[in-house]
Amino acid sequence: MNHMNRLAALFILSALPIMPQTLELLPMFTALPPEKPACEVWIEGEDFTSQEGGSIAADANCYGGKRWELFRTEGGASVSYTFTVTGGNYLIAVAGQETGVSYTSPVTASLNGRSKILGTCPNGQGWDASKATRWNFISLTDLAAGEHTLTFRVSEKRAMDTRFAYRIDAIALVKDPFANIVIAPKIETGRPANVFTTATPIVFRNVSPGKARMFAYRVTDFFGTEKAHGTWKADADLPLPDLALGYYRLLLSDEKGALPFIPFARVVDPASRIADPESPYCIDTAQSWCSRPSNHPLFPRNSYEITSDLVRLSGVSMVRDRYSFNQLNPSPDEYRWDNAYLTNARMLSERGVPVVSVFHDAPKWTKGPLTSLPHDLFALYRFAKASAHEYGSMIKAWEFWNEADINFCFDGAWEFAAAQKAAYLGFKAGDPNTTVLIGSSAEVPLPRYYHTIFENGVADHFDVFNYHIYRRVHEFEPLVASVTNVLAKYGCSDKPMWITENGLKHEWPGKEDPIVPNNPNREHDAEQERMQAELLAKAMVLMQSLGVERDFFFVFPPYNETGGGKVWGILRFDFTVKPAFAALANLTAVLSRTRYLGRYAAGEGIDAFLYSRADGSQTLVYWTSNDSRSFSIPAQSKKPECIDIMGGRSACGTTLTAGRYPIYCTGVSGLTAVPYNKPDMPQRTKTDKDIVLRFLPGSTFALQSKTMMRIADGGGNAEVEIFNFSGSPKTVMLTNLGTGYAVSGISGSHQIAPMSAKKVPFTVRVNTVDPFSISIGGVSGPRPVAPFSVPIFIDIKNSAALSGRTLPLNDVARWRKNAAGDMNIEYDAGEQAMRFSVKFIPNTDWWVYPEFPLDLSKEGFENAVGVSFEVRAESVSPKGFTTTLFMAVTENIQEKGKSIYFPFPSMTTNWQTVTIHFKAESPGDFDPSQVKLIRIGCNPKQENFSYRVRNLMVYYKK
Repeated sequence: MNHMNRLAALFILSALPIMPQTLELLPMFTALPPEKPACEVWIEGEDFTSQEGGSIAADANCYGGKRWELFRTEGGASVSYTFTVTGGNYLIAVAGQETGVSYTSPVTASLNGRSKILGTCPNGQGWDASKATRWNFISLTDLAAGEHTLTFRVSEKRAMDTRFAYRIDAIALVKDPFANIVIAPKIETGRPANVFTTATPIVFRNVSPGKARMFAYRVTDFFGTEKAHGTWKADADLPLPDLALGYYRLLLSDEKGALPFIPFARVVDPASRIADPESPYCIDTAQSWCSRPSNHPLFPRNSYEITSDLVRLSGVSMVRDRYSFNQLNPSPDEYRWDNAYLTNARMLSERGVPVVSVFHDAPKWTKGPLTSLPHDLFALYRFAKASAHEYGSMIKAWEFWNEADINFCFDGAWEFAAAQKAAYLGFKAGDPNTTVLIGSSAEVPLPRYYHTIFENGVADHFDVFNYHIYRRVHEFEPLVASVTNVLAKYGCSDKPMWITENGLKHEWPGKEDPIVPNNPNREHDAEQERMQAELLAKAMVLMQSLGVERDFFFVFPPYNETGGGKVWGILRFDFTVKPAFAALANLTAVLSRTRYLGRYAAGEGIDAFLYSRADGSQTLVYWTSNDSRSFSIPAQSKKPECIDIMGGRSACGTTLTAGRYPIYCTGVSGLTAVPYNKPDMPQRTKTDKDIVLRFLPGSTFALQSKTMMRIADGGGNAEVEIFNFSGSPKTVMLTNLGTGYAVSGISGSHQIAPMSAKKVPFTVRVNTVDPFSISIGGVSGPRPVAPFSVPIFIDIKNSAALSGRTLPLNDVARWRKNAAGDMNIEYDAGEQAMRFSVKFIPNTDWWVYPEFPLDLSKEGFENAVGVSFEVRAESVSPKGFTTTLFMAVTENIQEKGKSIYFPFPSMTTNWQTVTIHFKAESPGDFDPSQVKLIRIGCNPKQENFSYRVRNLMVYYKK
C-alpha cells in the first residue's frame, strides 16, 4: 500500500469508533425450556417475593412447569422479586410474555425503584402453551454486591380487548455479559454497502466490544475463485490486496465455526468517469419509500444518503423515485414540501443524478365521483405546476400515475386520458423544459386500457411513452416490438420509449433464509445472485438494442413482494451489496458514452451487439444462452481487451469465446452491424393542447370496467365538459365522431374563459346491439381538439333483442379445483350459489379460478353475445385484489389452457351482478364458439378467501 493509500485508510477507519456496550450488541438467548442460559442468578417466575392481582399457572412448556400470570378484566397487578448478587455489571433478562404488542398490556419494570417501560421484544422463538413467552433483555446495569428488588407493574388494559394480560416464566442475571457471552464480531468498512472504489483501499475492521478472536479468512470473487486468504486477529485492521473491479465475499471462521459471509465490491472511481446524461442505463430506486430507515431492523439510519451515494457509484444516468399527491397537497392551497421526497431529490441532485418522479395517489378532496384519479382537473393541474416549479432542475422528468391498467387505478381509461392531459399541461406550466411521461403500463403487450387512452387523443400530452416489463429476457424482443407497433398505429413513433420498471422473473422465490430470524424477507442464494447480475447486464443491452431510450432496472434497495418470498433489490436487507450492483457499475463504466450500432453476426446461438466509441474504436458485447461457443472477428491492428461481467480485464485475440455471462471486448475496429429500425411513422395532426374534453355520463350509464361503459337499451343523457387550461379565452366547436348512435345537443360554438370549464348537455340514442364508442371531438380556431372516446355496449341483461340461457353451475361434480392452495367447492342451498374457498400457500402468488367445462352439445357459446352472473365474497381484506376475472378458455386444459381474460369490478361482501359483452371486451379475433370451459375467480390479497357465484346466463341474439 502506498503512502497516500495508507493516509486514506487511516482517514476512513477514524470514522469507525468502537461501539459502546449496549443491549443491542448482545445476542439474544437461544435457550428454551428446560435449557437455561448461563447466569449468576436464576429466578423462577412463580418464586416471587410478593405479588398482587396475578396467580401461578401450570404449564408443562415453561421452566419448572409453572409461571406467574396476570389475566383478568378488572384491576392491574404487580409482582416483585428479591435477589442477591456479588456485584458488577449485569444483564437482566426476562423470559416473559412478549411486550409492545396488542395482546400484552403495557408493562413497567422497576429496579430498586428506578422505572422503565418495556418496549417491543426482539424477534426470537417463543414458547409456553400459546408461544407468547420469549427472552427479553430489559437492562444492562451496574449492581452493588448485596440484595436488590425487581418489580413489574401492569396498570393498563391491553389494546386488543378489555383484559389486563402479562406473564413471567423466569428471570436471569448474567454478570459481565460482554466477557461471558460470545459476541459475534461486527465487521465494518466505512464504505456505503461495502462498496470500494479504485481510489480507496480495501480495509475491514471489527467494531464490536468483547474479546478479540483469531480468524482464518478467505476472499472469493463472483465466480467462486479464491483471491486472498490468511489469518486475522480481530483487534486490528484487516487490509486486503489491491483487488480488481468486481464482487467479492469475505469468509471468516474460527474454532466456533464460520460467520455469515461479508459481501463487498470494487467499482470505478466516480471521479474518473465522464458523466453521460443520455446513457440508457438507469435504475428505479423508489428510495423515498423503499429506503426509508424504518423499513427493516437492519436498515442504517442514513439509508437515504447511502442509497444516493451508491447510485452515484453505480454510474447510472437517471433514477426513478416515488412521490405522493395526497401527502404533499392534503387540502386545497396547502402544500407540504419539506419531507423525504425533497430530501432525496436534493441528495441525488447534489451527486449529479437526474430523477424521474412518479405518483399514483390523489387526495380525497380531488376525487369527486371517481375512485382513484383526481376528478378535479384544475386541482391536478395546480399540483403538477407547483411540483415542477418547486423541484425545478432536481427532477428532470415527471410521470403521471403508475400502472393505471392494474389495481393502482379503478377508473375508466377516458378519465385517465383527461387527467394525463391536465397533468402534462401543469408540469409544463411549472417548468417548460421538463420531460413528461405518460403514466406507465404494467402489462405488455399493451392492454385494451392503453389503446383506449390513445383513442382519447393523448398523443400531444406526453413526451415519452412509458411502460413496465416483468418477463424473461428472451421474451423482450416481441414484447417491445408490440409496443413499437402500437405507437406507430396511433401516430406516436416519434415518442421515445422508456421502460421505467424492468423486473426479471427468472429467480423466485428467494432460496436463502432471512438475515433476521422470523422476518419474512428472504434473500437470494449465491446462484440467484449470479443470475440477477447476469440478467441485469443482458437486459440493459437488449433493451437498448430494441430502441428503448432509457431502461430502469427494478429495483435498487432491498425490497420483497408476495409475503417476503420474491426478492427484487440489488442490495441485501443488511444494506450490503449484491453482485448485480457490481455488474451495473461495470456496464455503465464500459458502455456509457458509446453509440449503439446494431447487432453483430457472431454465429448461431450467440447474441452480440456492437458499439462505437468516441476515440473511433468499437466495443463488442456478447454472450450465449447455450454452452460456450467461439467465433472470430477480423484481424485487428491493436490487440483488443476483454472485460468480464464484473470488470476483470484480460488480453484477447481475434478468436473470442462466448459464455453465460456478457463479455465486453473493447478496442476492436472495422466490425459492421445491422442497425435497429423503427416502423415508419404516420403523420399526426397537432391539436390545441390547452383544450381538454371530458365525458360526464348520465344516470343511464354504468361503469362496466376500466375500458367499457354500459348503457340502458335505447340510450340516455350525458355531458361534454370543455376545459380551457390557457390564459386566453377559446371558442370550441364540437363534433360527433362516432357511429352506431345518434347525438343531439352539441351543435354551435362554445365560449370558454381562461382557466375555466363549461358543461354541454347532449342526448345519445342507440341504434345497435353491437359495441360502439361515443366519441366527440371538435376544433378550437384552426386546430382540432383531442377527442374523448368511451367504449359502450348496451345492457345485455335487459335487452329486448337478446335471449338468455342459464348454465347449471350448481352441479358440484362438474367443477374442477384450480387454485394456488388448498381449495374446497360446495353448493350453498341457502343462497342457491356455488361456494369456493381456498387457503393459500404463503410466499406465493395467490389466485383462485375454479373451472367449469362446458357440455358443447347443449351449452356451447356459438353466436353468444355475452354473459352475466352474480358474485360476492365472504370477507375482503383492506388490501383488496390484484385482479378479478371471468376467463373464456378455448382449450379443455386445466390452468394452462389458452384463455381470454374479461376483468370485472372487485368483489364485495354484497351480491353484485357482472355483465360481460364478448365483442366489446375481447380481442378482435375472439370466437365464442371456441370456448370449452369457463373460470370465474380472482387474485385476492388475503391468505384465506371464500366467495360465491350464482345465476350465470349466456345471451344470444334472437
